[in-house]
Amino acid sequence: MQSANPNEATGALPDSAAMADLRPRLVDGLDRRKNPDGELILVGPGRRQYMTIHEGEEGVLDLLDGGRSFSTLLEDARSLPVPVRPLAVMGLVRRLFGAQMVAGLEDAQGALFGAGERLPRQHGRSPARRLLDARLPVPGLSLLIAPGKPIPERSWPLLQRAALAVFGVGLFAAAGAGRLLEFLDPFGGTHLEVRVPLIYLGVAALLTLRGLARGWMAASMGLRVPAGELRVLFGVLHLGFDDRERRAATRAQRLGLAWTGIASLALGTGLATLAWLFLDDGGLGFAHATAAAGFYLMLADAMPYGRGDVWHVVGIHTAVPDLRRRGATFLLRRTLRNLMRNEPIGAIERMYLAVASGWLAHAVASLYLLSDFLVPGALRAVMETVRHPAGAEGLASPEAVVALILTLVMLVILLALAVGLAVVAVAGVWQLMRNEQSTPPTRSERVGDAADDLVEELRRVPFMAALDDEGLAGLVAGMRHETHDDAAIIVQQGEPGDRFCFLHQGEAEVLLEEESGLIHRLATLQAGDFFGEIALLREVGRTATVRALGPVEVLSLDRETFITLVESSNFGTEDVLEQVRNAAFLRTVPVFQTLGADQMRSLLAGISVEDRAEGDLVIREGEPGEVMYVIREGACDVLRGTGDEEQHVGRLDEGDFFGEIALLRGIARTATVRVNEAATLVRVPADVLDDMLLADFGVAVGLQRFAAARLRDLEGR
Repeated sequence: MQSANPNEATGALPDSAAMADLRPRLVDGLDRRKNPDGELILVGPGRRQYMTIHEGEEGVLDLLDGGRSFSTLLEDARSLPVPVRPLAVMGLVRRLFGAQMVAGLEDAQGALFGAGERLPRQHGRSPARRLLDARLPVPGLSLLIAPGKPIPERSWPLLQRAALAVFGVGLFAAAGAGRLLEFLDPFGGTHLEVRVPLIYLGVAALLTLRGLARGWMAASMGLRVPAGELRVLFGVLHLGFDDRERRAATRAQRLGLAWTGIASLALGTGLATLAWLFLDDGGLGFAHATAAAGFYLMLADAMPYGRGDVWHVVGIHTAVPDLRRRGATFLLRRTLRNLMRNEPIGAIERMYLAVASGWLAHAVASLYLLSDFLVPGALRAVMETVRHPAGAEGLASPEAVVALILTLVMLVILLALAVGLAVVAVAGVWQLMRNEQSTPPTRSERVGDAADDLVEELRRVPFMAALDDEGLAGLVAGMRHETHDDAAIIVQQGEPGDRFCFLHQGEAEVLLEEESGLIHRLATLQAGDFFGEIALLREVGRTATVRALGPVEVLSLDRETFITLVESSNFGTEDVLEQVRNAAFLRTVPVFQTLGADQMRSLLAGISVEDRAEGDLVIREGEPGEVMYVIREGACDVLRGTGDEEQHVGRLDEGDFFGEIALLRGIARTATVRVNEAATLVRVPADVLDDMLLADFGVAVGLQRFAAARLRDLEGR
C-alpha cells in the first residue's frame, strides 16, 4: 500500500472556468539579458531569482501583460510567429510563478502546484541562512579580478587537475612520513588558546582563496565581474564574491566554477600540508592547523547532501531537478530494493543508485573521520586546557569556550550522521519486509440482473459506446460490483493488471512512484472515469496506483470474462478490440495517464493507426514535430546524426512512445526513428491534444504537473 507522505503532490485540480479568467502579468523590475550561449536570462528584482527562457518562448513574455485572460493567452501563443503549444505555455507560466516573476496567479497556487512541489521562498533566503551566511558588499574588491588577461578556456581543466595533484602529493607525503594520523587532527592535542585562532585563520584563508579563485574564473569566462563581498560563513570571516551570476551562465561555465571551488580548496590544503611537512618543524604552527582544517573543509564541500561544489557538479552532470530531494527519497525508499534486484535496472535508476551510493560512502567516511580523529582530538585539547590552563582565565578563556562549542557541534554532526545512516538502514529493511499490494474489496459480486440499470452509465467508456443495448447489457452483466473502503488501494503500481475498472461511485486518486521513489499525485478520478484498459488484452504491470478517497464502488471486468463475452456476441469483435488496444496503449504514455473519460474519448476520436513496414522512416531529426507515436506492435530504432555520422542510440519496443515533445513544446525533432520490425503505430496529432487542453484547463494543469519533471531539463529552471 502506498502511504501518504510529504513527497506526494495533493493539490486539487482547478476549476476550468476560474482558471480561464486568470490574468497573469510579469512583475516590475525584471532584467532581460543574453548569456554566452545566446539564451535569454530573466533576472528578478534584487537578483534573487534567475530563469532561462528558451528559443521560441520569448514571444510569450510579451503576452503576459495582465490584459489577457489565461484562455486568450493560450490561444494567442499558438498564433505567434513561432507558435508555442498550450502545455508549453502552462509550463512557462508555472516556472515564472515559481520564480516570483509573474503576478495575478496567487489564487491559483494550489492548482498550479501540488502540495508535493516546492516553491522558492517568497522573500529570498531564510532568516537562518542569512544568519549563518551573512554578506556585506565591498565594491572595491571586484578590482582584484577585473584587470589582467583572462585564463584561456583550454587551460581551465589543466589548472584544476594541477591543483588536485598538489593536494594528492601533500597527502601522499604525509602518509610517507608516517604523519597521516597527525595530519587528521587539527587540534594536535595542544592548548586551545593557541590552536583555535590558528584553525580559524586557516579556514578563513582557504575560503578567501576559494572566493578569489571563483571570481577570477568568472571574469575569465566572460561573465559580469561579480561584486566583491565580506562574508561570515558559520562565523568564519573571509573575502568572496557574489556568485549568483553563475545562474545566468552556461552549463560548461557553471561546471568550471564548481570545479574551481573544489580545486582552490585542494590547492590551499595541499600547499599547507607540504609547508607543514618541510617548513614547520614539530607540526604545531599555522601550516598544520590550515592543512588539517582544510581537509575537513574539503570533506564538507564534497558533502553531496549539502550545497557545496560537489553537489553542484553532480547536479549539473545528472541534470536531475531537485536532486537532493530525489536522492534522499531514493535512499529511503529504493536503494536496498534496487541493490537486491536480479533483473536489470534502467539507466535512470542506475544513476540514482550511483548517486545514493556516493552519499552513503561520504556519510560513512565522514562518520569514521569525525569519530576516530576530529572529535577525539578536540576532546584531548579540551582536557589539556583543563589540566594546564595557559593563564588565569583557564576554562573561561574565549578560546576554550569556542573550542567547547565546536566540540559540541561536532558531536551533534556525528550523532546526525549516525542517526541518518540508521534511518536509511531501517527504511531499507522496512521496504523489503512490506509487501506492497492492492487491497481486496470489502464486497465483490457479479452485476447480473442489474446490468440494464448501468447500460447508459457504461456508455461513457469509449470501447463500450459502440455496442448496442443488448450487447452492452451482456458485457455489463459479466462485470463485478466491488466496494472499497476509504484509502483502500484499488490497483497497485507494478502489480500484474488483472481487470478493467470503472468508477461507479465515489472518488479516487492516481499516484505514480517515479524512479527516485518520489510519489506524485497525477489526477483525481470521479464517478464515470475508468482505468486499466490494457488488462483486458494482456497481463502487464500496472503503471500507477489508484487509491480510494472515501468509500467507492467500482465495476470491474477481468480479461477472461471480457474475451469470452466478446467472442460469443454478435457485435463487431475487432472494432471493440481496436478501441481497447488504442485506449490501453495511450494509457501507457505518461502524459495521458491523467485523462478522464471525456478527455480520453476526445483523444481516441482524433487519433489514427498506421501500419509501417521494416525500414520505413517515421520521423527525421531536425524536422518540425507535430505528431507523436505510440508503438502498439513491432519495434523501431532511434538514430542520431545523418549520413556517415548516423549513430544508433536506442531501440523502442511495443508500448514505447516517441515524438511526445512535439505535443509539449513543438520543437524540432531531436532524433530519427526508423522501423526495425513491421510496426503498428498509434498516431496522435498535436492539434488534437491542444484543442482538448484548451477545452479543459483542469486537465491541462494535471498534465503539466507530471510533464514538468520530464521537461525540466529542456525548459531550464
